[in-house]
Amino acid sequence: MVEIMVVAALSSAILLSAMVVMSRTGRTFQKGTDLMNTQVLLESIVTQLRDDVRRLRSLVPGPGSCDDHHLTFQAWLRDAATGDLRLRKVAWAFDPQTRTLTRRIDDDVAGQRDFHGPGQVVQTLFRPDKDWNDFRSLTVVIQVNAERIAAGREEERATKAGSRLAITCQFQPKCQEPLSSFASTP
Repeated sequence: MVEIMVVAALSSAILLSAMVVMSRTGRTFQKGTDLMNTQVLLESIVTQLRDDVRRLRSLVPGPGSCDDHHLTFQAWLRDAATGDLRLRKVAWAFDPQTRTLTRRIDDDVAGQRDFHGPGQVVQTLFRPDKDWNDFRSLTVVIQVNAERIAAGREEERATKAGSRLAITCQFQPKCQEPLSSFASTP
């Protein structure tokens, strides 16, 4: 009878240990997968933004065009329908309420791109090197969370599996008009 109790206790301990190892392995795998997906999302955003800013020709003036959460400019892009290279309006916008970063070309709502990351982009800041009137380069801060967390639910972030990644990048346009082209001719 004592031997049966000892065997049952050892079996329970071994079974419990195996379940703890499996649980921790599953959580570690989930965190790794979430971090990899977050890194892919961040990389796709940075790659597209870099390509757009390199082709930047001039900023679009006006309220809400260029500020901490918006960047609107003219850039040399290929037309998907014709394949021709032409000057097109590119608008990047970050919505803090929905935590969505979008890219739109020529005000085409149907072609708007959100990088499959709504709710994951925690913060985006667009900052010029000096100011928007004397634009030479752009510094961008992007922070992405592995989990989609609704606005106002930040306390959940500490208990969710996954991580947050942030990157600061500086982009310089290659096609920017020289300042003399903006000056009026006599």
